[in-house]
Amino acid sequence: MNEMNSNYIKIILTVSFLEGASVMGVELIGAKLIAPWFGTSLYVWTSVLGVSMLGLASGYYIGGHLSYRQAQGNLLKKLLLLATLFVGVMPLTAPLIMSATQMMDVRLGSLIASLIFIFPPLLLMGMVSPMIIRYCTLEKNHTGKIAGLVFAASTIGGVLSVLLSGFYFIPLLGLNYASWLFAGLMLIATGVAHFASRYKC
Repeated sequence: MNEMNSNYIKIILTVSFLEGASVMGVELIGAKLIAPWFGTSLYVWTSVLGVSMLGLASGYYIGGHLSYRQAQGNLLKKLLLLATLFVGVMPLTAPLIMSATQMMDVRLGSLIASLIFIFPPLLLMGMVSPMIIRYCTLEKNHTGKIAGLVFAASTIGGVLSVLLSGFYFIPLLGLNYASWLFAGLMLIATGVAHFASRYKC
């Protein structure tokens, strides 16, 4: 792995870190946005976590297929930018979505609400990791190592995000500003991906 490839990987791992942090932020904020209408029961958390896993799994699958397309760097930036938009509008669209579903049974209502405003950003974020892995392992024999680094960076970002969000961001900033904070992180990830595109893996 030459110096240029090494530099690229160090930079692109920052994208994985920020993406992982934003994933957990979206899950926590999504659950808190649903709570005023549907509560915080086991049903609600089941809906939020189930939809979150579905969104990520779908993103992994689709991202794996998209990773074989040309101009992956441009596609990655577009996905990150679109995810930024979805995360940023979460607190703005939540009241409309919740008011339309609050008369439903708590299980169905919380499930549909989660599908509408949690699933889309997590679907997009889920596409990121397989695309990074594919792009960094073209014609290289480091697939396992790169995959491990990407998922480690993403998971570490998620762990820090959970702790900081639960202890500081959400209590101190409120849901709106916390959501916009994570949208800002995704925007930074987009900028990092753009900067990284000058390197060749």
